[in-house]
Amino acid sequence: MAEITAGLNAPEAARRLPVSALLEQLRQDVPESRVTFGWLTDYLRAHSPEVPILFLSLVGVLPGIALPVAVLLALLGLAMMFERAEHTLPAFIAAQHLPSARLVSAIDRTVPLFQWCERFTRARARSLAEFMRPVAGAAVLLLSLTMLIPLPFTNVIPSLAIGFIAFASIEADGVLFTAAILAAALSLSISAATLWALIGAASWVWG
Repeated sequence: MAEITAGLNAPEAARRLPVSALLEQLRQDVPESRVTFGWLTDYLRAHSPEVPILFLSLVGVLPGIALPVAVLLALLGLAMMFERAEHTLPAFIAAQHLPSARLVSAIDRTVPLFQWCERFTRARARSLAEFMRPVAGAAVLLLSLTMLIPLPFTNVIPSLAIGFIAFASIEADGVLFTAAILAAALSLSISAATLWALIGAASWVWG
């Protein structure tokens, strides 16, 4: 197991930056060739425990890397459920990597979206957001598992729902958090229906 530590030496100022500004800082600090998930998680966690969940949910939309991203999100969801600030990553997950160019592309496409969202979010019903945090962690765990359904694009909706939860948690917006949990429930319903149809089709073919 490779422990996630603060040894990354992410900039101290990044700890209090808005999400959009943090991602712009990350864009400047990305290594030239490739990025490991361990490096990325450490860097983002220096700002907030939910920031790795948010960004990995965006990375999880990309094709071909759903498996390591889903496992990583599941671990972070468990940590969110039990409010553990320190997590560990399996070494094989921490060592997985993606090309820096894909990471930079994801940042460039999402920063304007976060800049727009940040104009409307604010700390509302903060106590509700704190109360629902374990529920949100459970939702992240379940949604990450549905990313593994072996059909094209079945990772997209769960990834977006996870990102919605993480963003609401970072903003401490209880109203937005409630909407995110409802979106997660909808995503889980869609995934359950898809899995049921897949099982039914397999039974018909092999039955």
